[in-house]
Amino acid sequence: MKKFKKFILWTLGIVASLGIIVYVLVTNHPQLVVGGIQSFMYKESSPNSYSPLYDPIDGLKENGQYLKSEIAYSKDYPNSLLDITYLDANLEADRPTLFYFHGGGFFGGSKNMGDPLAASQSTYLIDDIVSKGYNVVNVDYALVPDYHFPTPVIQMNQAIAYMKEHAEEYHLNMDNVVLMGSSAGGIMVAQYGSLLANNDYAQLLNIEPSIAKEYVKALVIDDAPLDYAKFSLGTKILVGIMFQKPSISVRKKSMPITRFPM
Repeated sequence: MKKFKKFILWTLGIVASLGIIVYVLVTNHPQLVVGGIQSFMYKESSPNSYSPLYDPIDGLKENGQYLKSEIAYSKDYPNSLLDITYLDANLEADRPTLFYFHGGGFFGGSKNMGDPLAASQSTYLIDDIVSKGYNVVNVDYALVPDYHFPTPVIQMNQAIAYMKEHAEEYHLNMDNVVLMGSSAGGIMVAQYGSLLANNDYAQLLNIEPSIAKEYVKALVIDDAPLDYAKFSLGTKILVGIMFQKPSISVRKKSMPITRFPM
């Protein structure tokens, strides 16, 4: 009987010790969890790549919209690719330009698959927005754990700068711009809005906005209000992987956040 009790105590001790070790590893090295999820999502491919995963397209889609895809807007970071979707083959028509940034918790998703955590593919949303009379620039960005904040915001800025430089080539109106993001992309749009509204914040991140704020007509943040203190451990792990250092509190000036007419 004593041996059995001793065996039970040893077993409980080992299980408890393993639990503590796993807890410490997961909370201090959340990239282990994220890496496992990414391995399942991306199979043989990497979530970060300097080469397009698909062949470029320059032509009409089945729904009559016109797509130019896999355009490299920078060579500084992986996933620096974007697609442009026009309402139809009349590319020279003057339409407002909407930049869209996908969701995926900063560790998943892409401009092609949208947000893997969403109930429906965000690419359907893009087609719907285009049908309302917008030219949509669908932007990819680098993912964790290899890249962290503020890399995606830097890439946002690079994509906007590239489109400004090539606006005539791609027939885009860069004086009438909407920035929209879903989930993680919505957080990025909010951060970029802070850059536009608050020069102190821009200097803190060492990012000079590529576009003047008077040309950004709206910020569309497709994301739920979050209360970090009430997050589950799993959610804190997925959110925390984005940051290598504690967040910095900055006094922010207000900037209007509105929805565009549809």
